[in-house]
Amino acid sequence: MRNSIPTFRLLIFLFFISCGSIFGQQTQSSTDHLIHYRQGKSFFEARNYLAAQESFRTYLYGLTETNAEMLSEQISAEYLLCMCSIYSMRPEAEVLANRFVENYPKNPYSADLVRDLGIYFYEAGDWKRAIKYLSKGSLTNIEFKFKLAVAYYQIGQKDEAHGIFNQIKTEPEEEFSQPAAYFSGLINFNNKHYDLAIEDFKFIEGESIYGLEAPRWITSALLKQEKFTELLAYAGPLLKKPNSKIKLD
Repeated sequence: MRNSIPTFRLLIFLFFISCGSIFGQQTQSSTDHLIHYRQGKSFFEARNYLAAQESFRTYLYGLTETNAEMLSEQISAEYLLCMCSIYSMRPEAEVLANRFVENYPKNPYSADLVRDLGIYFYEAGDWKRAIKYLSKGSLTNIEFKFKLAVAYYQIGQKDEAHGIFNQIKTEPEEEFSQPAAYFSGLINFNNKHYDLAIEDFKFIEGESIYGLEAPRWITSALLKQEKFTELLAYAGPLLKKPNSKIKLD
């Protein structure tokens, strides 16, 4: 009986040693696997999107279990994988992004992906798909509103474009307000709303790239209306300016 007690204690000791070894191996395995996720983030921050894609794929394919902490990393890896596809203009970008939005509709990353997809297609000149995603994004951002308006303009939906350009043209950010007023003026001019066109073009008169074009359209609008007295009063002083870059032809 006395001999059996040390044996029993030995068995218990070996059991805990074994459990600790297994747990340690699992922890080590998880840590080793996490390296791929961290490498992916490093590559992503360095804008090496192809290398980042490979690291994130290796990390995601190697997942065997998902606890609360790992779920957060998994979602982050899936999101960054989508962003890699968008930034490197991969053909599968839309499929990956839509799958992410479908799987995580309430995640803040989903709204970011919708917006970035819109920009992706805008820069690719795919206006209809740019509209599809930009129109779903937040229209409180002037840049996205402007890109949406340009996309509408490019496919001939001038009324939709005009409404947005009118909203933007009075904003303080000249990077967007100037071209918005210019496009608004073009639409008004082509719709034969010459007084409104003149108002838009006068709004941007100056030395900017759009401002230098404005006098040409103002004189054309006055000429279309046969307002010759106003035309001479407007164009005369401009023609007398030395070294003027203003275009009237």
